[in-house]
Amino acid sequence: MPESTAKSNGGFVFRIWERLGLIKPFLISELSFAQVPWREIRNRADRFSEKWQIKLNEEGNNFLEKSHAQTFCDDFFEIFGQNRIDVAFYEKYLNGNWADCLWPGRLLIEWKTPGKDPQKILQEAWNQIVKQYIPNLSKDECPLYYMVSDFKFFRLLDRHGNRIKDFSLSELSKNVEMFDFMVNFNITKRLQSKRVCDKDGGPLAKATLRGIRRNARWLLLVSWTIGLGCGLSLAPIINASRKSETAFEISWSAWPHSFGFENVARADHIAGDHL
Repeated sequence: MPESTAKSNGGFVFRIWERLGLIKPFLISELSFAQVPWREIRNRADRFSEKWQIKLNEEGNNFLEKSHAQTFCDDFFEIFGQNRIDVAFYEKYLNGNWADCLWPGRLLIEWKTPGKDPQKILQEAWNQIVKQYIPNLSKDECPLYYMVSDFKFFRLLDRHGNRIKDFSLSELSKNVEMFDFMVNFNITKRLQSKRVCDKDGGPLAKATLRGIRRNARWLLLVSWTIGLGCGLSLAPIINASRKSETAFEISWSAWPHSFGFENVARADHIAGDHL
């Protein structure tokens, strides 16, 4: 595993445990979290929606897919901290057809020019995906999710074509969690199996799950051992500090006797009684 990956995911301690064989590389690399906090993703989605709503209002009926689809797509990926050029193809050629955007194995997007009937436009875009794109995708290219949009409205579907959610451009920030697969979350809520998933959203193999459980037990054992070792090593220090406190209290209580102050105090008390 590259040094940078180890540092970003597990740090120094995890690299030591990995070399000792206590954990496997996949436990560090696969179980990763979003690089961009959800709060920032929502803020980006709000700015994205505001920017493109202004553009849609300015151009009105002159707003065309061909003029803005690529920029819109790049901005959409940027919401989730992804550089579209690095992960997805724009205008992917598929046996005589051109898919607007394909993230192999994860997402396929089809944009359409806005019109009077958004539902009809979204359905036409999905029919185009089914007839022209899906039959020409390789096994590795088949995405987990599909999205169709007319820039004003969005529809997200799963790999089987089941509709997950319809929402408008202004509602994007409220629905960014539906795109958790774009930020490498290893748990995907929409999988009907509700099993632990890998970073691409696919269910983990049984052998991998057994490995995770085994490593989790190792981590628990190591943590318990470290805690016990720290407790045993600190016990003598705590006992020594308690003994020193006790000795200090004894010496402090004996301090007046050593200087004869007790007799002085008693003489003053007697003198006061006589007065």
